[in-house]
Amino acid sequence: MVIAVLAVVRIARRDSQQNFLQQLFNRDKTPSSLTTTTAVGDVPPEYKALYDKIDGKLTSFNRKLSSEWSGNKSSVIFSATLAPTNPNLGDTLLSAETYNSAITYVDRLQQLGVRAITIDINFPLLDPDFRGPEKSAQYLEFYKKLVGEIKNRGLSVTIEIQPIFPDFSPLPVKKYYDTLTVETYKQRAAQMNKTVALELRPAYLTVANEPETAARNLSLPVGNIETAVDEVKYILSELDKLGLDNIKYGAGFGNWQADYQNWAQRYTQLPNLDFLNIHIYPVDGDLLNRILTIDDIAKKYGKRLAVHEAWLYKWQIGERTGNMAASAGTFAKDSYSFWQPLDAKFMETLYLLGESRNFEYVSPFWSNFFFGYFDYNEVKNISGTKMMGNMISAGSTAAKQGKITETGRKYQTLISK
Repeated sequence: MVIAVLAVVRIARRDSQQNFLQQLFNRDKTPSSLTTTTAVGDVPPEYKALYDKIDGKLTSFNRKLSSEWSGNKSSVIFSATLAPTNPNLGDTLLSAETYNSAITYVDRLQQLGVRAITIDINFPLLDPDFRGPEKSAQYLEFYKKLVGEIKNRGLSVTIEIQPIFPDFSPLPVKKYYDTLTVETYKQRAAQMNKTVALELRPAYLTVANEPETAARNLSLPVGNIETAVDEVKYILSELDKLGLDNIKYGAGFGNWQADYQNWAQRYTQLPNLDFLNIHIYPVDGDLLNRILTIDDIAKKYGKRLAVHEAWLYKWQIGERTGNMAASAGTFAKDSYSFWQPLDAKFMETLYLLGESRNFEYVSPFWSNFFFGYFDYNEVKNISGTKMMGNMISAGSTAAKQGKITETGRKYQTLISK
């Protein structure tokens, strides 16, 4: 759900959308009321029941993981998403300001103890059929320079490719998507994966994830299991023709995926797939325990699990409906500082999953909250869309200022053991 930063209520008109996006990513005009804090603050009465419910679920699950773990360290790599390079920035991504902010952010993440940096390079940014070879070359050059700097710091790179959200990108992706068929999308997605593999040489490359989200974004029937598996199989066969060593290829889905056991079996039976990649966001119901089931299935076929995206959803009863990747209100709530103890406990969940189950890598998504949150009393009356426009930029500023939150400190303590 890298697209989550733009996954907000649908805006009816394109011109209104463009104005919204300009405000959303204008880093120079962060309202003073949205400056970050590292203070935790009291849980408001209206959130107390939800807070206690999530706390109890995490405590129970963490206790279970701890009881099953011998304490021996595994080979899991702990990473974090490079928030300032969210692909939905559009051409702002190519600015010197974005690049410099990203490098500073990499250094802060390395200080926390991560051994890898997670980058999302969304389709069709590197596709020359999208906006022409000159523009795709500019994006490729940006990523080559960025990845080179990351590797120079002794860090690994994990990359995932998903379609950009058309309704909220400042780029003309909807018009481009309308020209695609299932077959042409598969071919061009494969070519973009080949470009990333050849030019960037990440340690891990996830070729596809969240198939149902991709289907909604593309308005193509690519979310059913047969089409999705065929797509991944084709992309992997094209990547194998490159004969590259030292890149592991993965594919996957979210922990909320219906019929998840069948999806796990179908993906992990692909001989060219090196690992199964899941996204973890909601934790209600059985959604934590099913991670263990998915891991057991992967192990049955000799594959390891990776977590490319994960953050703790704070959902009230009845809120988990519709598009899992599109809820401005949900993501805006993540920014309230009183959630820090829960987010810190979720960092422990991810740590225990990675170590006890020997995952390939684990990467928390909203890494900006390692450096700053918003005070609930200052922002509770601000709409989710307005708040979300400042989450990443405010987090980047806090990172530059050397701030660290309880969540960031917890992750640092855990992965530095």
